[in-house]
Amino acid sequence: MKLILPSAGKGTRLRPFSLYRPKSLLRIYSKTIIEHLFERMKKWANFEEIILVISNDEFGYKTYEFLKNLFHNTTYEIQEKALGLADAVYKGLKKVNEDVLIVLPDAFYDGEFTFDESFIAVKQVDDPRRFGVVSIKNGYIVDLEEKPDNPKTNLVICGIYYIEDSNKLKEAIETLYRRDIKTKGEYQLTDALKILIENYKIKALKIDEWQDCGKVETYLESMKYILSKNSSKILSNIKETKIFEPVFIGENCIIENSIIGQFVDISENCKIINSNIKNSIIMENTIIENSVIENSVIGSNVHIKNFNGEIIIGDFGSIFGADRT
Repeated sequence: MKLILPSAGKGTRLRPFSLYRPKSLLRIYSKTIIEHLFERMKKWANFEEIILVISNDEFGYKTYEFLKNLFHNTTYEIQEKALGLADAVYKGLKKVNEDVLIVLPDAFYDGEFTFDESFIAVKQVDDPRRFGVVSIKNGYIVDLEEKPDNPKTNLVICGIYYIEDSNKLKEAIETLYRRDIKTKGEYQLTDALKILIENYKIKALKIDEWQDCGKVETYLESMKYILSKNSSKILSNIKETKIFEPVFIGENCIIENSIIGQFVDISENCKIINSNIKNSIIMENTIIENSVIENSVIGSNVHIKNFNGEIIIGDFGSIFGADRT
């Protein structure tokens, strides 16, 4: 089995945090998103090679080098132009002739996976219009739509695809190219799969948990999900501070006279003084003083003082409110 990770997207929905780092290298609970994914994949599937599809830029190669350190037999293919997920997958399939597992690396997944037949992981959601939507009959997929305005069901594709015969998927994508079938200007994997199921059975595999990390809001929700699944970890000495678990506090932090939690992820080398923080992610080397912060994502090397509320602020930013003393 080969594992294909399409990772050529620019991460625009995660800006400003994806401006200075690849989106898959954003961290939660001290590990990158792609590291969390890799650990889960190793438990589920016996793959012999990872094929990472990347953009031809610094972020693409940085993601590749990071993943290769985790799994030596990692190779990469370049997607030069943003032509859609089907095109990215086709690049990854270039040298594949056996069964293939395709996983979108900007989400967290939980469930039971067996690889005895082709499947697509699906889950029921309240609003399926942002996703690929499937219709099923007797457990098998009979129709797919990409981000429909009026979805037929609320079962959506979660970003895990297992295809026993990778050559059949190649042929379906080649049909997209030949007929120039595009949805919203791109070659969509959903459209290729719609062609594939005309003569090929794909099971709908309902999974237990799926947390999309592709937007700032869902990145914050993913942090809460990961912390709820793990024990709190405090790697720094804290003084006169009340902790409401679960939390993660990285190394070399200075935290004094504060209230931290619930659901706070603080990376290394941060300084938090006289502050109350909950439901927030704080990246490395950030200073927060005399502030009350919740439902926020704060980048690295940020300085915040005398602030009260919710905030999304990228790396190297600063906010200085009026002194409240």
